[in-house]
Amino acid sequence: MRLKTTKGFKGYGYRIRLKLEKTEGIYKHKRLNCPRCHKKALKRVASGIWECRSCGHKFAAAAYSPERVLSKVFDKVVLRKG
Repeated sequence: MRLKTTKGFKGYGYRIRLKLEKTEGIYKHKRLNCPRCHKKALKRVASGIWECRSCGHKFAAAAYSPERVLSKVFDKVVLRKG
């Protein structure tokens, strides 16, 4: 199997390149829902930086997904105590 997006990572192992291609294939070129205006216009600008093309909202989140990691942990703590 040929890996298309990881051509420049020849010094790394096959499994690492496979994981990177899988995650970049899901989030790098796909438009997602904006957390502020809820339109399908959210795009990844750089590693961990996301920007909505509709309302201009720019925020930092996880490198390959727009979900904030700390918000998941906070939600778990609130559900546990409540």
